[in-house]
Amino acid sequence: MKIVFSENGNGISNELAAATGLTFALKSKLKVLLVNEQCAESGVEYGFNIPKMSLVEKSSSQAQLQLPEHGVDALLRLSLNQRLTKHNITDYTYPIIPGYLDLASGRNFRFHSEVPSGILKTSMESMYRVAEGVYDIVIRNQSVCSKCSSLIMCPCTQSPIFNEAQQENEINILILEQKRADFEQINERYQINNRMEYHAIVISNYDHHARWSINNIKRKYEFKIPVIGVANDTGFKDAWNDKDIVRFFRRNLLLSKQGRKRDSVVFGMLELSEILLRMIEQSGRFAKRDLCSDDVKGA
Repeated sequence: MKIVFSENGNGISNELAAATGLTFALKSKLKVLLVNEQCAESGVEYGFNIPKMSLVEKSSSQAQLQLPEHGVDALLRLSLNQRLTKHNITDYTYPIIPGYLDLASGRNFRFHSEVPSGILKTSMESMYRVAEGVYDIVIRNQSVCSKCSSLIMCPCTQSPIFNEAQQENEINILILEQKRADFEQINERYQINNRMEYHAIVISNYDHHARWSINNIKRKYEFKIPVIGVANDTGFKDAWNDKDIVRFFRRNLLLSKQGRKRDSVVFGMLELSEILLRMIEQSGRFAKRDLCSDDVKGA
């Protein structure tokens, strides 16, 4: 099952995708892969304290190449050569929460410039197909790269894969700001297409005291999907900038047992994760499994 985060350019989807992966890893019994389709040391991986990617030298007919040992570059290379399998994929990812959350770190070199887009698309689809056979949930984020200002799978100018919503075995989450204009635009598309392209909407930096509240949004529009608010949280921002979000979530998930605070990012992430778990259960893929856990792993 893939969970895909999209945004309208506010740049918050990286943080929310990473936070979703952490919440699942720490509070559920699911094995999660977080894929960074942007440049290394940016995107969804920025908030994690992980070692810099090491490179290995490989001879070619023209020159000595330095190739990443793990991450998206390595996975695509193996997929392109039809050598990526369910038995070796975890050798090329980094364990954030061992046994529960792995990271496929971002790209280091211009892989796309040497590969035709059709072949690249096939390799990417194959990579995700193998990943879904190993991990319960694969999380990816569709947004502009903060490092090179290109679209996903940067530095390519266009995404080679999965631009259409409602893909099979895929839950699509749209990240919006608490702005009426954003919802007017989504509602206009909904009226024209007579269907909603997303399974849930998340409002980033949500202010519970604002007049444009979730209740008022639901009253005005006929969205038949969940709308969740994730508050602006100074502690989470500091942890993200300090690359310390694992410890932030472990500490705050424990505190959440004493009562959820609406102005905490954890409040919104727990609500979102519970909704996503229900969607996954309704899909029937994990119908015979208990997906929830009362413990916080590693605490």
